[in-house]
Amino acid sequence: MRNISQTPRGKWQVRLRHAKGNICKNFSNLNTAKKFLKEQEAKLELGMLVQKQSFPMFTTLIDKYIEKKSKHKKGYEYEKYVLNKIKELNMFKKPLDKITTKVLAEYRDYKLETCKTSTVKRHFNILKHIFTICITEWEYDIMNPFIRLAQLKEPVPRDRRFTEQELNQLLRGNRTPPQMRTIIELAIETSLRRKEILGIKAEHLKGNILFVPPENDKIGLGKHVPLSVRAVQIISNADLPFTYSRAGFDSAWRRLAKAYNLKNLQFRDSRHEAVSRMFEDKRMLVPEVQACTGHSNPKVLLRVYANLNKGKVAEKLG
Repeated sequence: MRNISQTPRGKWQVRLRHAKGNICKNFSNLNTAKKFLKEQEAKLELGMLVQKQSFPMFTTLIDKYIEKKSKHKKGYEYEKYVLNKIKELNMFKKPLDKITTKVLAEYRDYKLETCKTSTVKRHFNILKHIFTICITEWEYDIMNPFIRLAQLKEPVPRDRRFTEQELNQLLRGNRTPPQMRTIIELAIETSLRRKEILGIKAEHLKGNILFVPPENDKIGLGKHVPLSVRAVQIISNADLPFTYSRAGFDSAWRRLAKAYNLKNLQFRDSRHEAVSRMFEDKRMLVPEVQACTGHSNPKVLLRVYANLNKGKVAEKLG
């Protein structure tokens, strides 16, 4: 019987050769095998059979993504670090089409043992973009495995604020270097991020407006930040530019926190403190605070950064 033969184990094997590849499949029932053969021959005649796509190793595509995409991003170093760590895991040493929803779920559970939800979400955002590029630009015929993956719940925003005692220690304590004291006070007054402050140059200040260049702005667009009189004084009296590197500043902050026994206090909490004070003490409106912080979405501003003092709110209620 042409294209159908019986195997030593009694199965009926269909073999069909064509220009775009070969088909080989076993069946327990002869009639089922004949039906399958007819279907494939009809598809062949109509030109519906296509050659099965071969998929490269996912780790190879990660390298390609780093070179073609990550390299041009502002967060290149972070993405490169994360992706190189992912490449080391055996669960990702497979062809692209074998990186399934199950694999991603295994990675999620593995990372949640040692990382916060927010960290895993950042990793997944990178991986999601890789799959999007693979499907849309590199034309690999796969289903995005993230479609069926359960969404991680948004982590509870950090609500740590500086106490008056902690601020007094940091700004007036004898263990705080003068440059660090200036940076902390400026952060509390303006809500500027560490990188935005460390990148300030004298020419960036024009009257009461500070220009943050794209290379120092988180989203890479640059922005103009309105300043209070006190913020202008701090910048005008500072010895610019600040000499701390990113790593040097982080190290100096850790030493300072240890010296003053500051528990669970991070420099980025100064941004929470600054935004909350804008609402509490200066009674600024949401659009006005957005102009200072650079947030395009007021929901993020209110949910993440506005940690209002409940006692002060109660006082206003009377």
